[in-house]
Amino acid sequence: MEERLEKMNKEASSMEEDDLLGWAMKQSNLSKEQILDLLLSLLFAGHETSSMALALAIFFLEGCPKAVEELREEHLEIARRQKLRGECKLSWEDYKEMVFTQCVINETLRLGNVVRFLHRKVIRDVHYNGYDIPSGWKILPVLAAVHLDSSLYEDP
Repeated sequence: MEERLEKMNKEASSMEEDDLLGWAMKQSNLSKEQILDLLLSLLFAGHETSSMALALAIFFLEGCPKAVEELREEHLEIARRQKLRGECKLSWEDYKEMVFTQCVINETLRLGNVVRFLHRKVIRDVHYNGYDIPSGWKILPVLAAVHLDSSLYEDP
């Protein structure tokens, strides 16, 4: 990033914003630390989470044949309507009709916890639930602690 900043300063007018780093450094008001955090977050978020979510959906659906059947029925109904209209590609309207599919995706993400925790730095003193968290501390909220909490979900 330092090299890119030096290059931008030397070639101020000719530097193109041909990637996210260039755009963020030129157009945003984020600090260097925030830009690096953003890039690392995007790299992680787009790297393994999609394949992991698909694998988890298959894993969870294997144990729930009723959900598989409901998914099948939902998709067959959409395919029937497409055939009647003489269409072969999914439209945005078709996607919005996949209500149960979206529920399966949401439940997969909740149960699977594709993103295990969030890494954050406290920017000001916080008092939460009887605890004092001083500014500057680093916290790691573990999402499974909420997603699998039986006081929040009937059958986590």
